[in-house]
Amino acid sequence: MPVISGTTERLELELAAVPDPTPEQLAEWRAVVERVQAGDESGLTAWAEGKAAGRTAGAAYRILATPRAWEQLAAAPPAVRGTVAGIVAVLRVDPVVGSVAFTTRLVGEVHRARLAGERDVLTYQVIVWRQLVILLDVTGIEGQPPQATAPAIPAT
Repeated sequence: MPVISGTTERLELELAAVPDPTPEQLAEWRAVVERVQAGDESGLTAWAEGKAAGRTAGAAYRILATPRAWEQLAAAPPAVRGTVAGIVAVLRVDPVVGSVAFTTRLVGEVHRARLAGERDVLTYQVIVWRQLVILLDVTGIEGQPPQATAPAIPAT
């Protein structure tokens, strides 16, 4: 077990080294969360999971994403998108219980999870009483959205 413990401690230290969101980002996210808590989910997109969108077997929580998070995911490399999909699968079941699948850190009321290659961070907030998780941001450690590699252009 020491290997697992050491790895977990290393990941927690690395996540703690990721720059915190700015006060402006936190205020912007807080406004989104307050609007959703009041019942207004306009502008947010549900994370669809096949035909049973939002109602996957065993899933207790719905997942919504801000337009910015969707744009960042669309531009991200496949490894980042795949890692976020895996994290979402865990968050659907119970977003408030710790997981060995990924490391998170609480910053104010938002959670930050380390992603693929440990170079990117997913920021999300849980609204327990509504059984809802809002994906707020997907950012590289340097503060930039994860960058996709240029697609290969077929030779003609």
